[in-house]
Amino acid sequence: MTEACHKMSRCFLAGGRLLAFGNGSAATDAEHVSVEFVDPVIVGKCALPALDLGPGFEANLPVLVRPEDMVMSFVFLEADEAAERTLRVAWERGHSPSRWRSFSSDISQSLTI
Repeated sequence: MTEACHKMSRCFLAGGRLLAFGNGSAATDAEHVSVEFVDPVIVGKCALPALDLGPGFEANLPVLVRPEDMVMSFVFLEADEAAERTLRVAWERGHSPSRWRSFSSDISQSLTI
C-alpha cells in the first residue's frame, strides 16, 4: 500500500490524473474513489485530478490516457474480460495499472499487474 501511495504521489506531482473504471457494482467503487480525489471530504485538502471512465471504459481509456496518468481498475472476484483487456492496453502504453478487488462494495486488496 505504501508503494502504491508513493507511485500515486509521483504521478500527481508530474501532472498526471487518476483514471478509474469498473464494471457492474464495482463501477460504483471507481466512481466513489474518483469523487474522493476531486472533492476531498477533509477540510483543507487539495483536490487532485481524477476521472471515472464510465461504462464505456474500454473505448474511453485509449483516447484519454496520457503517459503521466495512472490507471486503476475495480473488479469482483469473477473474471472481468473487459477490465483485463483495458488493463492490458494501459500496460502496453507503459503504465503500471492496479487492480482493486471489490468484496460487497468494500475495497480490501490491491493487486498490481
